[in-house]
This record gives sequence, structure tokens and C-alpha cells, in this order.
Amino acid sequence: MNISNSPVLLRAVAPTVAVMNNGPRKGGHQDTVKRLKELPSLKALYQLHRNAETAGDQNAAVDFIANPEEQPDSAYMIMASVDTVSHAFTVTNERTGASNTYPFK
Repeated sequence: MNISNSPVLLRAVAPTVAVMNNGPRKGGHQDTVKRLKELPSLKALYQLHRNAETAGDQNAAVDFIANPEEQPDSAYMIMASVDTVSHAFTVTNERTGASNTYPFK
């Protein structure tokens, strides 16, 4: 939501990755996406659904969206796993099968 994720909080947390649990018409507000994309620490933004009410550049890159089409919704997930041995976590887009690994801070 656009009232979520205050810019001050986001800068303080300095996330490496953000995963947006949104629907095609709820959540994923363009202001929130803009705030996240402006963070110097952010390496990737994932979305469960493309926001159908905003322009393409006001969403994550399509490769990082689990369900880019409003209908049919294939119920793909964004999954995260943690490897305490390598001190990294991996995020996988179930739709594309692509995984990216990020080191712990």
C-alpha cells in the first residue's frame, strides 16, 4: 500500500531484496515501488503479481514477477531459502524457474 514502507524506515533497514506480497489490484502501489527502487541497497524487487493498474515501469521487472498476467492467475510463488553454511539466501521465481543468490549482510 502507498502508506506502507515509510522512506525513513526503508533507508534504515536498507534491504538487499524486497518481496511484495500483492494482488493484481491490491498492493504494489506505484509510490511503494518507486521508494523501493530508489534504495541504494536494493539488489532486486520481486512481486507476487504485476499491478494491473499501473504502468510497466511502476512494477518490478517482468522476470521478477511470479504472475505477470491478471488472468489466468497460475498461482506461481516467489520462494526464499537460506543457506547458513554459505551465508547467503536464494530467491526463486517459480514461474520462470530463475534463482538469484544474495549474501547476508
